[in-house]
Amino acid sequence: MKTEQYTIRQYLAPEWSTERIRVKDSQLGDVPCLTQIFNSCHYIEQWDPTFHLVDEDEIRRLVEKSLVETGVDRGFRLQRLETINGRESIGYFHMQHHSARLPQPATAFISMFVIRPEYQGKQYAQEVVAGLAHQLAERGYMAIWLQVYLKNWPLSVSGYNKASTRSSNMMVKSSCPNQRRQH
Repeated sequence: MKTEQYTIRQYLAPEWSTERIRVKDSQLGDVPCLTQIFNSCHYIEQWDPTFHLVDEDEIRRLVEKSLVETGVDRGFRLQRLETINGRESIGYFHMQHHSARLPQPATAFISMFVIRPEYQGKQYAQEVVAGLAHQLAERGYMAIWLQVYLKNWPLSVSGYNKASTRSSNMMVKSSCPNQRRQH
């Protein structure tokens, strides 16, 4: 995928880390844990309707989509977040990158970012987004987009804006959706 100024060199690494977090491609064995993490954030449904309770089948479909190595879903990634020291899973995100489905080339789209409630407010998400921006910038990306429901905006926007300023010329842009997204 080539743009006027940027050439995408590769997909996001299957495993990478920040100072406090190890990020790994999710596997089918992670489904029960990922489901529990997502459902622990059910209280956010009052601001963001995508945070309704889900069953393991819904999360399994996303993990299976993430494991595809060819075709249109090749650029979809669901990556699990775990502490470096304790190896405890604290969250996950999924994103689309290196895909003709995206409206702009050299852009990644974070479609869901979930952190267990007991780890929220400790800048883990900001740290991971900054690391993600660094990883993607090294691969030729120029922007990361994310969707946040307007009523959920205060919970996330400050951290994402901070992440964008720490990454070399990587822009983190936000938009407000008008439809549901996958978990």
